[in-house]
Amino acid sequence: SSPEDDCNTSDLLRAQSRRQQEEGDQDRVLGEYQESANHYNAALSMDPCNPFAWHSMGLLAISGGDLDAAIRALRNATELAPTHYGALTSLGEAYERSGNPTRAIEAYDRALAIHPQHAPARQGLARIQGSR
Repeated sequence: SSPEDDCNTSDLLRAQSRRQQEEGDQDRVLGEYQESANHYNAALSMDPCNPFAWHSMGLLAISGGDLDAAIRALRNATELAPTHYGALTSLGEAYERSGNPTRAIEAYDRALAIHPQHAPARQGLARIQGSR
């Protein structure tokens, strides 16, 4: 089921979810991956429609090498926030690392359609085109 099916979260829970996600991001930067995952899971239990928490969960999964989990999380993020070019770029990276250049190009192209100067998406596209 899509996370959009559960998008009836109160403003209070949405704010608490965002705080959990931000704390998780701080832990991820510090290399505290289990704490980070705990915060992201808490954020998503409070608001399953938090695209930023899904994006962060996807980044954590990429760094841990779980590309299937990363793709699932990042697809949720981009379904909830179709113009989130950062999540689209991360999705491109997950597809690229998983050996799916066609899907990676699609994700990078979508990111660049929203933000044409987004360097990480441009670099991802260049990596794929350079390896073909």
